[in-house]
Amino acid sequence: MSEEIVKSYPTKTLFIDVLTRDLSLSACILDLLDNSIDSYKRHDLKTKKLIKITIAEDKFEIFDTCGGIEKDIFLNQAFVFGVEELKRDKRSIGLFGIGMKRSILKMGKNIDIISDDSQFINSLHIDVDKWKENKVDWNFPATSLISEENDPKGYTRITIKDLHEVTKITFSSNSFLVKLKDQIHITYTRFLKDQVDIFINDEKIEPFNIEIAFDDNYNPARYHDIIDDVEVDIICGIELHSGRTSKETGRRGWNIFINDRLILVDDTNKTTGWDAGKGLLPNYHPIYNEFRGLVFLSSDNPFKLPLNTSKDGLNTESMIYNFVLKNMVNTARPVVNYLSKKYSEQKIKSDNIEEMLINTNVEEIKKVAIEDLPFGNIKFTAPVKTVKKNTTISYQKPKDLVSKVMNHLSVRTNNMVGIKTFDYFIKHEEIE
Repeated sequence: MSEEIVKSYPTKTLFIDVLTRDLSLSACILDLLDNSIDSYKRHDLKTKKLIKITIAEDKFEIFDTCGGIEKDIFLNQAFVFGVEELKRDKRSIGLFGIGMKRSILKMGKNIDIISDDSQFINSLHIDVDKWKENKVDWNFPATSLISEENDPKGYTRITIKDLHEVTKITFSSNSFLVKLKDQIHITYTRFLKDQVDIFINDEKIEPFNIEIAFDDNYNPARYHDIIDDVEVDIICGIELHSGRTSKETGRRGWNIFINDRLILVDDTNKTTGWDAGKGLLPNYHPIYNEFRGLVFLSSDNPFKLPLNTSKDGLNTESMIYNFVLKNMVNTARPVVNYLSKKYSEQKIKSDNIEEMLINTNVEEIKKVAIEDLPFGNIKFTAPVKTVKKNTTISYQKPKDLVSKVMNHLSVRTNNMVGIKTFDYFIKHEEIE
């Protein structure tokens, strides 16, 4: 009997497919942005830096001035698929060592990367098809030169050409670019304020204002704690809406930031406690559209944070998640109870309630930036609802006339026609 060897190794084609199959192109770009911002943090930079993204049908490029990739990291870590030790000493966003690799492989087959760390200029070229031909060697050939004194310092440039067909089609879509800009606008708002300027095809992305109602009448609830090296900051309050503001991203439900990167946006699902289960919040209902919840989780050891691998949700099986969820519910409950009482009557008459609430419950209140709120554990306060006895008005008018009035008022129901015309009469007849 002779001893034989059964071949067993991963193919690069399968590896790439598994790594990139469920990854969207917008997620690829966010992964590369994460790397640029992590470079900013790793170099402990203090002044605002540039990240410039160019998206075209035949090319993708991201350029940043966030310090560059150090030679040792460039040659020995940056292009390894995964990290050997789950260890960080900065509040980074990237965790598992796969973000950049899977992103560039997802987009195209001809890749150039050059980085100046102020001492060395490191570069490599990847021809993906040729790289896949060698089944044994997974390494990439690179060059390293001493950085000249007059060269620009501290930058990284990634250029991808020979794009995959689906990438070409997606990048040529204007709707893709609009959605991407909006996503970056809110996801990286904490960094856009004072750390980086991000441009998409020469258009500067402005930060999203994170504000909450705070004046003599309204005081948001705040809970702060530290558990197992994770800093937890939970803020719950009111976001009064006018017009269609409640439909704008980042204006209701829970918004959760992990090391200042937005992970969950406007969440009103079981993950953030809206479940009606024991010890949780009620099922979400339009009467809670004014609820505004913000969670900031931060740690110098990001592997302790409850983040999933795709960075678009939470690891709900982690101990930290369960601790945070419990305190989210406790902090939110006074706000939810307040809104339940405020709109108890409207909840019973739930037909088109969202339209009614948006148009009839707007107050002039002061909003402040999150940074300007008092720090520490504070309690939620809001004005007590003045109870007024209501009665029902019912009458009939010609259907065609009602439709014309409905169009004129930009409402969708007969009920709203009645409310708007009644309010109009009260206002112009000066009846109080």
